[in-house]
Amino acid sequence: MEQGNMSDVTVGDVVKLVQDFERRLEAMYAGLRDRATSDTVRLLAHYLARHRRHLPEAMDTMSEQTFETFSEDRVGGARSLAFSPEQCFDTANLPADVSADELLDVAARLVGHLVGLYRHVVSRQLHPGAKALFGGLLTVEQTHLDELRQIAKMDYFK
Repeated sequence: MEQGNMSDVTVGDVVKLVQDFERRLEAMYAGLRDRATSDTVRLLAHYLARHRRHLPEAMDTMSEQTFETFSEDRVGGARSLAFSPEQCFDTANLPADVSADELLDVAARLVGHLVGLYRHVVSRQLHPGAKALFGGLLTVEQTHLDELRQIAKMDYFK
């Protein structure tokens, strides 16, 4: 769901959007793994599905009590939060005969959406705990995006 006025968006809202995004991404990869016609794509989809737990891992590093101190804080300083899991996945319907290169391209594009969201959020005025949470997630996702791009450059799956 695209969020409207940024002053209405809380840190908790952003976390819920990311949780939804990660669930959809993991389900997309798991579904592809189960129906792919290529063993290579099945293995790659399995790998991608298993590596989609970044938010829960980041949340595990802080106590629930700590998160509660800033979960209702507003993410301020911008007019909108243009991030919609529905729109991100509109063009990510992958056929069973998708190539590994195409899967890597889609994976990089989808991770790029998260990188853009986190960059946007950390550039705003935030509670230090929220800034640390989203800054850490930005680092993890940027590293993941760089790895996907490196794998694609290696032509490993050709």
